[in-house]
Amino acid sequence: MYEDFQPQEYMECAEFDYDDGNNRRKLEEDEAGLFVGPYCSEQGGSINLGMFSDESCSVPVEDDTYGASTFKSMTGFALPYAEKSIVGSECYSCLMVDEDEDGNNGDDQEVELTEVCEMAYQSAGKCEVNLASGTAMYPNDSACNYIDGIKVVREDGMVFFQKAHANAVTTAFIVIFAMAFFAMGFYVWYLRTRLNVKPDALL
Repeated sequence: MYEDFQPQEYMECAEFDYDDGNNRRKLEEDEAGLFVGPYCSEQGGSINLGMFSDESCSVPVEDDTYGASTFKSMTGFALPYAEKSIVGSECYSCLMVDEDEDGNNGDDQEVELTEVCEMAYQSAGKCEVNLASGTAMYPNDSACNYIDGIKVVREDGMVFFQKAHANAVTTAFIVIFAMAFFAMGFYVWYLRTRLNVKPDALL
């Protein structure tokens, strides 16, 4: 494996400066540079590394694997995280126990939330209408309509969206409005032609 390649250096879009081992670049200086950076997979359940042709990592290299084939042909090894997600689906505890001076975390130690969990919760949309009484002093229901509308189902880290169903009431109003429009058009045509109304006369 190419030991000098460090995936953590490409967690933000960065230029891929490849050396073939003899301090010689694979790309000529007048050729466009290549960039490596993260992107969201099509199903939305993972974040992978890919190779791109622009410095903002928005235009993938033209192959069927977001530049992974091009990367392998250049380096001889597979692009890390091209198939495996950078972010795992494992659960991590948000509890943080303060240790005493001896490094012990006994039952009498104070338990707190980790900063990353606290910040994520504060900025997240919430629908707390079904919380047990006394759980929250002021339940937040600002995102209930949004959460109910997207209907997301997660299975093994994959995100699926349920297909939207047509609203029968809305469809009925559209049909009635269309029929009324055509009926009005026919009535105007009838008045102008059958009753011999002059084109420049006012109705």
